[in-house]
Amino acid sequence: MWSSVRVTIDWRGPHPITDAFDSNSSPGLGADWPGIYLHVTRDDAAHVIASYVGKHQSSVIYRQTEHFANYCSGLYHLYDGSGNQTFKGGSPLPNNFETLLIDHIGRTEIYFGSLDKQPAHTWADYTESLLQRSPIWPSRGGRILNYSNAPPMYEMFGQMEVVHSGPGVQFFGARTAWDRATRTVT
Repeated sequence: MWSSVRVTIDWRGPHPITDAFDSNSSPGLGADWPGIYLHVTRDDAAHVIASYVGKHQSSVIYRQTEHFANYCSGLYHLYDGSGNQTFKGGSPLPNNFETLLIDHIGRTEIYFGSLDKQPAHTWADYTESLLQRSPIWPSRGGRILNYSNAPPMYEMFGQMEVVHSGPGVQFFGARTAWDRATRTVT
């Protein structure tokens, strides 16, 4: 009754997130398609201090303009080179907010993941919800910045396997899988 599916993500990156935020450089990243993306913020020693996984159903590069607006509005937490939170998202903006924002954004990179399944906009939903529950992702270090998980849409399958290729493997391992029989994500 329950079908089994396999999705492959071809991860590209890392790119400075400022390249994704800049309308002059973002077209050169070649990410104007539906898919998955990962923000990674690193400390001065290049260790992961925070990460965020998301998706967009039409253009992962376009979604970054929305993130940039949220950063500038003070909706997101900010971190410094020591891994300390310097700003709590949603708080009143301090006088040095611009300095804190520039520091945080300057240490954040982005990875783009294209999906081999069509229609990609539909598969982006299933894939994002599964990746957010990956037991490997939190063990890679840092804080998970997703404020909430996407609904577990992958549960409609008996088994769903996401195979990772490219630089995203370092965050999720070679594969992320759901098994309805054991009700586990591995």
